[in-house]
Amino acid sequence: MAHCTPLGRQAQEYLDTGALVPDRVTNDMVEERLTEPDARTGFLLDGFPRNVTQAEVLTDLLVADGHALNAVLEFNVPDDVVVTRLLSRGRRDDTDEVIRHRQQVYRSQTAPLLTHYAGLLQTVDAVGSVEGVAERVLEALNTIARAPK
Repeated sequence: MAHCTPLGRQAQEYLDTGALVPDRVTNDMVEERLTEPDARTGFLLDGFPRNVTQAEVLTDLLVADGHALNAVLEFNVPDDVVVTRLLSRGRRDDTDEVIRHRQQVYRSQTAPLLTHYAGLLQTVDAVGSVEGVAERVLEALNTIARAPK
């Protein structure tokens, strides 16, 4: 979106109305991004996949390119902490009602990924300072790196 690509502009249209970007558009954006040279040696996805259908598309993309995921992190934060954090951002679309609706969407659409990625999943306590959370993320990634393949 920042580069105003056709897919980015299409995604922005959905976001401007408060809607989620459809899987088709999101999948195409990720596929396009993963073909960039800087993603050839590794990448980090944040907020994708957000449902099992997207996860299956990601697996197909990676397999077709001879790659696989190394790790999946779940950032564990109580709902009320999430609401407080998002309300403090000051965004127009961050209201208590909207945030709690997003949490319901997460539970119905995204939470099933925890089971889907059970073998790769590491849960990180994401409450606390940025430094503390970052330390726990590195710990989780190191645990995965040391695990027998």
